[in-house]
Amino acid sequence: MNTLGFGRHYIVDAFSLDKKQLTDADYFQSEITSLCKKWLKATDESNLILCEHHNADDESLGLSLALITSVSQVMLHNYAPQQMLSISVFSSTRFPMQSIWTEFKKDLDIGRYEINMVNRCNLIDESIAEKQLTGAWQYNLARLSN
Repeated sequence: MNTLGFGRHYIVDAFSLDKKQLTDADYFQSEITSLCKKWLKATDESNLILCEHHNADDESLGLSLALITSVSQVMLHNYAPQQMLSISVFSSTRFPMQSIWTEFKKDLDIGRYEINMVNRCNLIDESIAEKQLTGAWQYNLARLSN
């Protein structure tokens, strides 16, 4: 893990989203990635990781995406059957979370949501990011299903 000093970590959970949008990997990767890059002022060289989650019948259960820069990261997990989305944004620099969320909400037509903020001091390790994304996706599914 890279220790960067403290930063803000926002966790946003959104509910009742359009199931079709959540299962469209192309939309999720292109549109959401462009929003994330804009938020983080990321370059094309930023590390982007996309994981797709399927059940035994190869039906889409959701997607996870991480965009990692040297000082920030965005992790998004969507849950198509439950029509939920969880967004985790961490940065050791200041960024306008309220305006970011307003734009994101409009783009995905989000109704009900919850935002939490905590302080922490590290980014995910890029060498094991896919494993961390899968674990975070499963943890959030259990947390949001209650």
